[in-house]
Amino acid sequence: MKTYMMWLTLAAMTMLLLPWLVFSYAGGELGFFLCLLLLFVINPVYAMQTGFYAGRDPGRLWSLPLVTVMLFFFGGQLFYGLETNDFLLYGAIYLGFAMLSMAASLIIAGMAKSRRKRVRNT
Repeated sequence: MKTYMMWLTLAAMTMLLLPWLVFSYAGGELGFFLCLLLLFVINPVYAMQTGFYAGRDPGRLWSLPLVTVMLFFFGGQLFYGLETNDFLLYGAIYLGFAMLSMAASLIIAGMAKSRRKRVRNT
C-alpha cells in the first residue's frame, strides 16, 4: 500500500504539478516547447513506467495506469483548456503504452520464473 501511494503521488506530480509549473512560470516559446515535451516524452514514459510497475502485481495494481490517465485528463482540462476529444486520443495512447508495458512485465516475469524452474530441475 505504501508503494501504491508513492506511485499515486508521482502520478499527481507528473500529470498535475508539471503542467501547472509550465503554465505558471514558462511563457512563449519555452512554454510551448515544455508542453510538447510533456505530451510527447514525459507523460508517455511515465505511463510506461506505471504499467511496468503494475505488471509486478496486476491483481492489486491494475488501477494504477487508469488513475494515471484520469489524472492526465483532469490536468489537461484544467491547464490546457482544450476540448475533451483532444485529450481522449492522448489518454488512449498513454493507456495503451501502460497496458503494453504491463504485458511485457508479465511476460518477462513468466520467462524468468520458467527459467528458474528449468535451472532447479537440472
